[in-house]
Amino acid sequence: MDNDSLARFTTKQLANLLPDTDADLTHSTILKCLPRTLERLHHLIDQVKMWTPGKFDHLHSSQYCIYLYLLANEIWLHSNEREVPTRLFLLNKAINGIDLFYEIEMPPVFFYWAFCGHSFGKSGLWQFFGSLSEFNCW
Repeated sequence: MDNDSLARFTTKQLANLLPDTDADLTHSTILKCLPRTLERLHHLIDQVKMWTPGKFDHLHSSQYCIYLYLLANEIWLHSNEREVPTRLFLLNKAINGIDLFYEIEMPPVFFYWAFCGHSFGKSGLWQFFGSLSEFNCW
């Protein structure tokens, strides 16, 4: 999928979830930050052994979840604009049930793999990240 198509896909999802979305403005904002977002995303994807290096699949829920976070973060970092990043955060929360705000600075390489019905509760994220070695992801 080329950058324009990916920006349109994401914009349509935002407009469906939040009907007051200004599609033209949102599309142009996303398109401006997409190259750096995809650069960050590809670097991350290349580090996960079970994913195909250099290949972003927008239909892979874990990859798309990370993409939405990175895109929101990238827009916020480079424009200090909050409306589109907030909408992307809400989209990610609606689709993936993750509460990962765009102002949170994640490391250059992190992994998100959601299991249906999985709850972290108060157990701490370290247990989840520690279990990644069991999957031989790194």
